[in-house]
Amino acid sequence: MPPLAMKDDSPRSVYNQVVIFNARGILHLQQSSYDDAITSFHQGLKTLMNGVDSSTCASSKEPSIACCKLDRKKLIDSIPLSETRFPSVNNEVFYLFNRSLHLQLDEEDDLEGKDEIYSHLLSSVLTYNVGITHHLAGLQKGDSQLLTRALEFYSLVYATLTEQSDWLRKFQSSLDFCLLALANNIGHIHAYFHCFTKAGYCRDDISCRLLAISRSSLLPDFGSLVSPEEYRVLYLNVHFFRESELAYAAAA
Repeated sequence: MPPLAMKDDSPRSVYNQVVIFNARGILHLQQSSYDDAITSFHQGLKTLMNGVDSSTCASSKEPSIACCKLDRKKLIDSIPLSETRFPSVNNEVFYLFNRSLHLQLDEEDDLEGKDEIYSHLLSSVLTYNVGITHHLAGLQKGDSQLLTRALEFYSLVYATLTEQSDWLRKFQSSLDFCLLALANNIGHIHAYFHCFTKAGYCRDDISCRLLAISRSSLLPDFGSLVSPEEYRVLYLNVHFFRESELAYAAAA
């Protein structure tokens, strides 16, 4: 009788399974299958908390993510989502960062001493993706409750990453990238609800972070992390929203 297969609950095995669940959720999200996407992201979070669960274990082969080319030099990549144009996806004053996040875990990555850091980053990536799933579903359905839930998930991740910024300094460029994406989409929801003062705070956050990055030694690393399309969304929100504020003030 062959020996029983042992459960592999090593950090690398757990992380690999979580990355696969995240990739599966992104595939569902690209197809606008919001419930299935939420299920996959939640399975990833459950696996991260409890270790690999054989009853819900993902395939050992990571699904290919449609319409994207992953850059293995990046720890965190952003994946473009559906091109479907919902009402107010890009409203008059704030553009949506219509991309999910995917954390890369190469077989050559050294996890020594980084277990908790990877765990926190994976949790943040998955929770951000839960947020953008609610965000897109809310826009498509015109459901303010879904958008409010998206705001709650975004805000949770933003607060967690901000509190742990010193600890996550090893991955500063990836951390800044996640915080920019979060600030952008939090601002988009506030603008959707016509809470322009709060949207302005998000605009200021984006502006300050981009300015700090441009003046720091992180610029080369960050420049390799952000594509021209991604930077364009952030840049437009900083400058176009400021022009909109001036227009509102003049009209008043």
